[in-house]
Amino acid sequence: MGDMKPLLLAAGAALVLTTLSVPAASGAPGAKTVVVVDTQFIDGPNQVLQASGPLASCTEVLDLEGDGVQISTNKVLFFGVKEFGCEGGSTVTVSYEATSNFIASEHRPGRTSGTWTVVDSTLDGVESGGGVLKGDARCEPVAGADGCIIDTFRGHVSG
Repeated sequence: MGDMKPLLLAAGAALVLTTLSVPAASGAPGAKTVVVVDTQFIDGPNQVLQASGPLASCTEVLDLEGDGVQISTNKVLFFGVKEFGCEGGSTVTVSYEATSNFIASEHRPGRTSGTWTVVDSTLDGVESGGGVLKGDARCEPVAGADGCIIDTFRGHVSG
């Protein structure tokens, strides 16, 4: 069969050159952004506690629609649409899907995790994007709220 070493070296070199010369399919994933929301289970907007990146001007979040379905004894799948209200009247609308695990204790409160995606935006620099959604039940409900969760939207947006 002969010595395959020169052929393998040539194939490896060709692969390296091809890899180096091909640009990334979509370039950078967009600008990093994080939004932390004090989600109170009330009718009306919720306060943004912290925001960075392109969504830094967003100050409130309104639930446009949402629902939940029990998927096991201890888990519920939540899904819906939220509108981030930003300075100057701009908005960013996102859809989300997240699963909550209700097995909790004093040292391990219930946790929520999922994903979010931009579905509409009037905010300059934001046309698309998404990321991960994490929820933490360690929060204080306001008067009249049926409960609360601190939602953290972490990801990248571009436009």
